[in-house]
Amino acid sequence: MVAILLGTGFEESEALVPADLLRRAGIEVRLVGVDGPAVTSAHGVTVTADLTLAELDREAVDMLVLLRHIADYVIVDCTSVLTGNVLATAALEVADDVLRVCGCDLKAISYFASYLPLIEDRKFKPEQHIRVLSNTRPYPGGMEYENSLGGVKYRLPYLPIVEEQAATLKLLEPLSGKEAKSYEPVIAAIAVEVFGDGK
Repeated sequence: MVAILLGTGFEESEALVPADLLRRAGIEVRLVGVDGPAVTSAHGVTVTADLTLAELDREAVDMLVLLRHIADYVIVDCTSVLTGNVLATAALEVADDVLRVCGCDLKAISYFASYLPLIEDRKFKPEQHIRVLSNTRPYPGGMEYENSLGGVKYRLPYLPIVEEQAATLKLLEPLSGKEAKSYEPVIAAIAVEVFGDGK
């Protein structure tokens, strides 16, 4: 089982996309609301969590340790709240794996670049981070995006169907057709690297 923590103002692409990817890989996922059972994203989407942080009743590090005892995996969306957030900092420090997913657009790359000096601190083991560039499209100069991330291991291709699913709040529905053939093998490879056999 994987627990994904959601706090007010979370980025849908950084919390719901991993939930989607993991569920597509056959992994059980539970959403944990940091501020309560109903959590509103940065774009006004309200998600009902399966479990609340208050139910766990722990401080940040204690909570992460506790989650590690009740969940096989714990996912924390750290990038949108890294500075001044004890939970994000603690999660990065104690993480077995850090999966850094960045959209392939100027806004996402600029935002990521602003946090790069912080997450490159040795205590966060940046050399072990798994870097993923999402929504990639074939175009000249694409390596510039990869270079700004310090290189990437995986590239998730841009698919109009995924964009449509996100816009209609149906992101957790399965993909079908030719498009899934270019997307799902990358998801499966990421799941194997992070979760072993993916189960």
